[in-house]
Amino acid sequence: MASNSLFLRSLKLAFTTGKKRRQHRSRVTTELPREIEVVEERCLLSAANGAVYSGANIGDGGPSGNSNPLTSIPVLNSLPGAPVTIYLDFDGHVETDASWTQDGSRTVTTPVYDIDSDLTTFSDEELRRMEEVWYRVAEDFSPFNVNITTVEPSSFNNFEAVRVSIGGGGTWSGGTSGGVALLNSFNNSASNTVFVFTDNLANGEAIPTAMNSSHEAGHALGLQHHSKFDASGNYVTEYDRGDARVGPIMGGAFSSERNIWVNAPTNINISTIQDDLATLTRAANQTFNYRTDDHGDTILTGTQPSITSSTIVTSGVIERNNDLDMFRFGTNTGSVSFSLKGLDVNDFFPDLDLNPGANLDAMLQLFDSNGTRIVLDNPTGSLSATLTANVTAGVYYVGVSGTGEYGALGQYTLTGNVIPLPSTPTMIGPVGTLNQAVPYFEWTAGANADHYELQANNLTTNRFGYYTRDVTELNHTAAKQFEQGNYQARVRTVAADGTVSEWSEYVKFTID
Repeated sequence: MASNSLFLRSLKLAFTTGKKRRQHRSRVTTELPREIEVVEERCLLSAANGAVYSGANIGDGGPSGNSNPLTSIPVLNSLPGAPVTIYLDFDGHVETDASWTQDGSRTVTTPVYDIDSDLTTFSDEELRRMEEVWYRVAEDFSPFNVNITTVEPSSFNNFEAVRVSIGGGGTWSGGTSGGVALLNSFNNSASNTVFVFTDNLANGEAIPTAMNSSHEAGHALGLQHHSKFDASGNYVTEYDRGDARVGPIMGGAFSSERNIWVNAPTNINISTIQDDLATLTRAANQTFNYRTDDHGDTILTGTQPSITSSTIVTSGVIERNNDLDMFRFGTNTGSVSFSLKGLDVNDFFPDLDLNPGANLDAMLQLFDSNGTRIVLDNPTGSLSATLTANVTAGVYYVGVSGTGEYGALGQYTLTGNVIPLPSTPTMIGPVGTLNQAVPYFEWTAGANADHYELQANNLTTNRFGYYTRDVTELNHTAAKQFEQGNYQARVRTVAADGTVSEWSEYVKFTID
């Protein structure tokens, strides 16, 4: 790092630093410059050893709550066992790698994450914000086979881990940026530590802290900035801020509803297009790959959720732009409905009215048993989707996907209401030799059960239907004494409309 060049560009950004309502949004904005410092001027274009700065000081945050020891950081993991770890480091860090310390000529220290000027404890609000940051960063990296964690890994070797050191103002680096990273450090000789300076990010507000964490980790994995150009191809700003609906993680989209990986021009020029997803998963990053598809894409490979009542609840991840997750279900004649939603941090922090944090703009489809689409819902102005249809008894498939927009990826929850066909229960008992003449029968639940039909046959006397009963519970004590001999018993589910399931397998027992 023999010679440094300082490049300054003015950038006016409207940052949302407080609550972000999903309908009527009020924005608190501050206009401040951003700066990019690279180790050598040539490194900005060569992607070799350059230090990439981002973010800006966007105001002050607020208060705290109870005091908790510094060991109280919540233990959070998005994908334990993944080959790559991105560690969100909130409890302070002293960096010793020469690529940051300039061979020991400067001290690089990050204090603990702090919003209340008390570096000896964590407040309740500080711990809550850490968790919110984790949810948002985990969503950004959910398509990939990577664990976003608050637990320090044992190694920060190349192709294994990146440390995101979160806290302080980065005075050692100039003190005015939101973060700094060494480009491609995940696969070269530079340090795998990146920095996020929360003192310059609305005093550690969760949205800018999370976005800068993903942004700086993106630099370590080889991503350049996405910049803004006018219709004539002239450079406008270093950071593409997106719009109210969506913006790039590698830009400055702090007030967009969604922050996503994009395929768009970089800061080099309008003709240099960066495919974020392809860059992240390129061969040079070796271990950084997509997560294995969790649900099949066709009616032959779709997942069949467990249905024991009228409600279906399942979840998954849309990992690629063309991913379609298919779910198979059987239903009786009537109305079926499904609801699909992506990540919403308000489920974990109610009453705060936060930006949901979803990257996925979801689309929902219903198919018949032949794979012919019956209904599609892709609502404008909503990240969720719902559908309702009247169907006849049979097998159907519901499909979950993004809208087809690049980067519409992420986690989702699918909830459905169907009229399940009666399913076959499993007999549990009685089995073996009984020393009393009144047997006790029990079985597992069958879907869509109004009641169960129980049948016991006397094998000794060859009497079929020796004992039968209609039972509403999952067990039954015989209403009479059985003769000595050998028996077999089975059960089936009966729906309210009289539809019946297949009989269960027999259990065999002896009265002696």
